[in-house]
Amino acid sequence: MNQVSVLELSRRARLAVSQRHWAAVETAANSILRIDEHSAEGWFLSGLYQQSQRQLGAAMHAFEYAWQLAPERYDAAIELAGLKRQQLHHAEAVQILQQVGPLCHQSSLYSHKAAQIYTRLGLHESANPFYRRAVAIQPDAASLKASLATNTTLLGNIDEARLLLNDLLHRYPKHQRHHWELAALRSAQDDHHLRQMQQLLEASDEPDERNIFLLYAIGKESEDLERWESAFDCYQRAGAAAVRLASASGYQIGQDTAPLDALPSLCSRDWCAQHVTSSASKDNELTPIFVVGLPRTGTTLVERILSSHSNVDSADETFFLPIALRQAIQSTDYTNPDLTVADLTRVAETSLREVAKTYSDLVRYRLDGAQYFVDKYPLNFKNLGFICAAFPNAKIVLLDRHPMDACFALFKQPYFNFAYRLDHLADYYLAYDRLRRHWLASLGERITSVNYEALVTEPQREIARLLDKLELPIEQACFDFHTNQSASATASSVQVREAMHRRSVQKWVNWERQLAPLSASLLAAGVSV
Repeated sequence: MNQVSVLELSRRARLAVSQRHWAAVETAANSILRIDEHSAEGWFLSGLYQQSQRQLGAAMHAFEYAWQLAPERYDAAIELAGLKRQQLHHAEAVQILQQVGPLCHQSSLYSHKAAQIYTRLGLHESANPFYRRAVAIQPDAASLKASLATNTTLLGNIDEARLLLNDLLHRYPKHQRHHWELAALRSAQDDHHLRQMQQLLEASDEPDERNIFLLYAIGKESEDLERWESAFDCYQRAGAAAVRLASASGYQIGQDTAPLDALPSLCSRDWCAQHVTSSASKDNELTPIFVVGLPRTGTTLVERILSSHSNVDSADETFFLPIALRQAIQSTDYTNPDLTVADLTRVAETSLREVAKTYSDLVRYRLDGAQYFVDKYPLNFKNLGFICAAFPNAKIVLLDRHPMDACFALFKQPYFNFAYRLDHLADYYLAYDRLRRHWLASLGERITSVNYEALVTEPQREIARLLDKLELPIEQACFDFHTNQSASATASSVQVREAMHRRSVQKWVNWERQLAPLSASLLAAGVSV
């Protein structure tokens, strides 16, 4: 009778989970555990309830105990792995997934959850078979196929990603995000897809705020086909709509520029002279290479060049340094990599001795044992003083690109609040440029500068110079970086599969008239364009 009762309670609880009736889940879990205090199902359901209430410690205990009671319970183990990742226990999360991954071969739900955890850990190759398994089990689930398309894009399987997205758009022709992702996969060779999107936009009775990704996608393919006016009009409309959404949420440009303006005084030349040291790397010492700069200035290109070297691993793009800085000031806002002026002030006033250890503990699971590794989070340009103080052996590569090309590359992306309006973009670029000049003046000997235009114009010379500055021996693989098969979780994941080219140099001049207010603002502040 108890067994029947447990089965019925479990059935009710699973229904309540699907309906997000968490009080009913708690009641069922407690009832099961009163019948059998060693019921793996009871502990699993208790874990789901605790997780819904953000009681993460209690949830981890419940899932771990359920898995201990029933080692075949991959559902409890995968839920535990997800919480381990949230709590920054990355290596433990990976170990759990590796242990139970083969057990969930009949569950699309938990195959997909395992894939998502691997993705959030930055392990896109490991995620791929789980995404594939989820789609194989449930081939009609659009969300699973969309996840696989994103994953295959990051892995460089562009033809497969295109097939997946075309299939999704055949079934859901109005799905704007899929149109944007398809447009981003390759340069348009004809206007077939562009006309589809334009017809969709013309038929829409929604405001631009509901068509942002469609507008960016139309702009992108119009640019590919050298329809410059149309491209800019779409980018501008999309940006204006994004500004309205951001403003409605309380966004102000000062949120992004104030930290940049504060750092030169927080990490003054005297501060740098007092806190920053450097030392030669030892043979057995793990040495990070931080590749930084404005987004869209070639940071991914340099990451691919360096990670093609036999003595350099890639951590890809991580937020682990901002997390380590937050831990140094006992902040637990790990989901936000952007430190406020108040945060930065506290960091500048605290000891940074533990930052390197915290960071190394966070990143080590991604590495394969090479002496050097690349961390390419562009916005770490804000943290260069802290990097130099915390990592005496770290190497820093700072990208520089023509201001107008750099700014326009940001303007046409749906990612950056500060880049949706030309006046905001000018404010941000000028704040960035002031900070860049400060770091070069205060930390010059620690920074290797790379000019994007020089790199793509004279790649043999510039790659050799970069390797020499970083004390890495010349290897042909660095010049053949586009054959690097590793994943790239960046907006440039498609472009880095191509050989070096100059197509993006001076591209901004196609919109010189429309960008005149931006160039005027930069010129007035002394920035050469």
